[in-house]
Amino acid sequence: NCFQDIFILNDAESATHFNRMFHSNHFKYLPDPFLPLPESQEDYREKFGIPPERKVFYHFGSFGKKKGTLEILKSTLKIPNSEQKNYCFVFAGCVQPSIKEEFYNLIEQVRQTDVQCLVFDEFCTYEFLAGWCQACDAVLVPYLLAYNSSGCIGYAAQCNKPVIGPVYGLLGKLIRQYGLGLQLEKITSGNLCKA
Repeated sequence: NCFQDIFILNDAESATHFNRMFHSNHFKYLPDPFLPLPESQEDYREKFGIPPERKVFYHFGSFGKKKGTLEILKSTLKIPNSEQKNYCFVFAGCVQPSIKEEFYNLIEQVRQTDVQCLVFDEFCTYEFLAGWCQACDAVLVPYLLAYNSSGCIGYAAQCNKPVIGPVYGLLGKLIRQYGLGLQLEKITSGNLCKA
């Protein structure tokens, strides 16, 4: 009762549920803020030397353990040798210090395969994120902790790109509710490789 409003981000059903559960009207739905990406005029596949036959998987934002970044890298190492030349993985965003050493160790291992891997460990402009969103075949959101939303799914939807993410949590619910892509029961490197 000491709060006038408690905002529930991106989940109207939960706000209604909490109001029923606590016999109140303090819980309010708050839509996830969304700033549309500007359309890029550049062909990022051409600009960064990605052959047209390669599938591009795009992972962006701030990279940490809970976002499944390391699982993505481990999954690339499980791609059969005969298929490695068919894939490119793009990481655009800041690598958190807690995983930096493991992240770059895995990047070195990936670069010893035929999988193409591009890393932009920096703050990325919206134009840069848009260029990759337009160039990719799928956006990777394999969050291990999926009980929140992600702006990545909004950008994927804007560019008509499917996502690969969890079946569970709020993120899974949003992917399912809006038909945004492929969902995995459990986020593991093996499941990501199969996906």
